[in-house]
Amino acid sequence: MKQKSRMQKGRRLEQLVAQLFVDMGWKARRQPGSGRFDGFPHDVSAVHPEHGTHIIECKARKDAPKTLERWLGQGDILVVRADRDEPVVYMRWRTFKGLVGVDHE
Repeated sequence: MKQKSRMQKGRRLEQLVAQLFVDMGWKARRQPGSGRFDGFPHDVSAVHPEHGTHIIECKARKDAPKTLERWLGQGDILVVRADRDEPVVYMRWRTFKGLVGVDHE
C-alpha cells in the first residue's frame, strides 16, 4: 500500500508540473509510464516555443527537500555540485518563472 501511495503522489506531482509549464505557454505532458519506457525517459516533457524540448524528472518526498531548503535559506537560487560533476540548480517555481520571462503572480 505504501508503494501505491508513493506512486500516486509522484503522478500528482508530474501532472502538476506539466500543467505549470502549460500555464506558462509551453507544450508539456506527463510521459507515458513515467520514465519506465526507453522512448519516454523521465517524467515530464516540456517544449519551449523558442528553446526546444526539456526533459524533467520529478521527485515527491516528504523529507528530501529539507536540506536543500535549509541551504537555500533566504536566497533565490541554490547551486549544488558533486565532486567533478556539473552544477545543479535548485530554485522555487516563482524564481524559475521570472527567469524564463513569465510575470510573477
